[in-house]
Amino acid sequence: MSGQAQMWMPSVFALFGTLLVVLFTAWLNTRALIAQIDALRAEMRGEMSTLRAEMGTFRGEMGTLRSELRGEMNTLRGEMSTLRGEMSTLRSELRGEMNTLRAEMKQCMAELEMRLTSQITELAHRVERLEEQRGPILRP
Repeated sequence: MSGQAQMWMPSVFALFGTLLVVLFTAWLNTRALIAQIDALRAEMRGEMSTLRAEMGTFRGEMGTLRSELRGEMNTLRGEMSTLRGEMSTLRSELRGEMNTLRAEMKQCMAELEMRLTSQITELAHRVERLEEQRGPILRP
């Protein structure tokens, strides 16, 4: 070997040694990071499975609530139709009663008119008799 090459050899070996140490340290650091990432993945998967289980529970509860609400809505619809039927019956009864009252009022009015007519006629006859007996009565 030449003298010049022998002079640079320790420096080159030291540089290669340092490079090997840096590469080994980087490799160890990447292994540590990979282990941390794997631990985080496992933790996240556990949390995700827990959340999925909770979501399944919530879905079941939502289904139960939906069915309860549908049952209550159907009950209310039935009650509303019953009330509509009762209202229709009451309307027809009220119309019948109102027609009966109208007929009674017409009858009463007719009877009142007959009485008034007969009383007016009777008064007219009295006035005529009085005029025959006492003479003409001045009317305003």
